[in-house]
Amino acid sequence: MLLIFFLHLLGLLGFDLPAEKNVNPVEVVRVPSYCEGIVFDQQGNGYISHGKFITRVCPDGKASIWAETGSPDGHKVLGDSTHLVCDESQHAILHLDAHGKVIGKASAECNGKPLRGPNDLTIDPKGGFYFTDPGDSSQARPIGTVHYVDSKGKTHLVAKGLAYPNGIVLRPNGKTLLVGESGFNRILSYKVLTPGEVDLMQVFADLPSKQGDQIDNQPDGMCLDEAGNLYIA
Repeated sequence: MLLIFFLHLLGLLGFDLPAEKNVNPVEVVRVPSYCEGIVFDQQGNGYISHGKFITRVCPDGKASIWAETGSPDGHKVLGDSTHLVCDESQHAILHLDAHGKVIGKASAECNGKPLRGPNDLTIDPKGGFYFTDPGDSSQARPIGTVHYVDSKGKTHLVAKGLAYPNGIVLRPNGKTLLVGESGFNRILSYKVLTPGEVDLMQVFADLPSKQGDQIDNQPDGMCLDEAGNLYIA
């Protein structure tokens, strides 16, 4: 199946979005499998995870395979132009250089236990990052977890007992962590006490379901605009 990556410029820039009936999505690129982990670097290049690969789309529209990691998912670009990529097949957060070469693993275990299959991540202003590790969790088997990797590279357990934790974003002030729990079709909120330590879970939003002929929604990737509004795929 061909899946299409859409870029909505107004939304990315934080402007008010037009009425749904006036939205005309623009096709940017096609890739041959399910898309994940869309992110942009400081030069305006876009990166899309799909299948075993990460495709880079340059500002002029040219697309090419940038990296092959196994099963890439969530993706972030760091200030030094290196990249962090969640990879389910390698059960790790991979660290890649600016050219797509794997230079190491930023996290592969927590408290001596291997990760199940990291899904998405969000950068922390203190030099660390949070990530979700759903593995094969579900409502019937809520074994999903959230972790924090500090600036020294140590992985900490932040939350557990979740039914497929998926997309994750940290508000810019570093005080609120938002997590999409796909198994229960909702967004969770955690007050950050210190980096890597959170207060009790709160339900931020229960999402609508059974819209028209769609199957029940399940939140995936998420992002915030400049006004603090949350967008959920």
